[in-house]
Amino acid sequence: VVYEKQKEPEKALEALNRASAIDSGDFVTHFNLAALQEKMGRFDAAIESYKRALESKPKHFETLYYLGLL
Repeated sequence: VVYEKQKEPEKALEALNRASAIDSGDFVTHFNLAALQEKMGRFDAAIESYKRALESKPKHFETLYYLGLL
């Protein structure tokens, strides 16, 4: 999040990917990763990340909503 606010999306992406590798079931990591990928125009990756987030919280409204938009 800090890297994103500093307008360094590639560093933010790296950090989120590392966090995902450490705890592959963390909802917040996958949701934030998906949102960043979407902002970066990496829509296929964002879809997969939203799906991974839903594995932890299958009925999370925002995740379902954003996934539906893609």
